[in-house]
Amino acid sequence: MVVCGGAALNVLGFVKRTTQDVDVIAFVRKDKQGKILLTKAEPLPSDLVEVTERVGRDFNLPENWLNAGPAAIMDLGLPLGLMERVETYEYGNNLIIHFLSRYDQIHFKLYAVIDQSAGKHLDDLLTLKPSSLELEKAIFWSMSHDPSEGYRLVLKDFLTKAGYQDVADSISDCRVSNNIVPLVYGNLRDDDRGFSLKPVLQDLKQTEPAGSIEGLQT
Repeated sequence: MVVCGGAALNVLGFVKRTTQDVDVIAFVRKDKQGKILLTKAEPLPSDLVEVTERVGRDFNLPENWLNAGPAAIMDLGLPLGLMERVETYEYGNNLIIHFLSRYDQIHFKLYAVIDQSAGKHLDDLLTLKPSSLELEKAIFWSMSHDPSEGYRLVLKDFLTKAGYQDVADSISDCRVSNNIVPLVYGNLRDDDRGFSLKPVLQDLKQTEPAGSIEGLQT
């Protein structure tokens, strides 16, 4: 199974805080060619629910201590290459857990902060100390889920208050239409030269219909 949230952050040593549950996104299997396939964890299989209820009673754990709360995020797509970055742990012969990487947790935590405001998600995101480039990629992944102008403005406001004015300015300089967001996200460059948003948009302007990208400032 693929696990995110506080449990994953604690196991991988990124945070040190208590958590009430284990958040499952998906179950993993391979096809005949060895390709990894993900199945949305919602709803949890009945046999797994039975086992988790028994464990919960034995150890006095909260109800739904193992849950598929974040699994709905699969409906709109996971960050590109997520399974190439997971940290995999094997427990005995029958349990394999893939914990989300720091990079992907930044994506999930940013989305949760904007959706749910302050709280543990904000604390976790700030503890992860994302770089400007990591935040840019997380921003455009989250905007592929919600490309509305309102969401963009909330993002800008949060980034400004969190001390990432440079990143806030990078999404203020342009308005990206719904159909172009996934292209921008998929083409952000993996380098350490600073912001990649504007060069990518400039490249896309050569191939995308007029009007798809507006207000780009260079």
